[in-house]
Amino acid sequence: MHDDTQQPGLAALREEAFRDDPEGRRAYHDSAPRADLAARLKLRRRRAGLTLRQLAERLAWSPEAVDTLESATTPWPSLPDVRTYLRGCRRAKP
Repeated sequence: MHDDTQQPGLAALREEAFRDDPEGRRAYHDSAPRADLAARLKLRRRRAGLTLRQLAERLAWSPEAVDTLESATTPWPSLPDVRTYLRGCRRAKP
């Protein structure tokens, strides 16, 4: 969800920008849940005490692949990729 309480003019600006572009409006609103997922994934990694590179090594992924999941710049990640990412964020047992 977008928080327009901080910037009251932002909602009006968005409305004007997307007035004649329903597809653009839909894409903009569809990106919010994806961005939320990406932020939650990054938070999970940080709480596990891992850098992006450390998680990439654990998963045998490239750092770019981890960054892509955490940046929400691509379409929705696959469920298997999200599960793998989350397993990689589990702390190693002492």
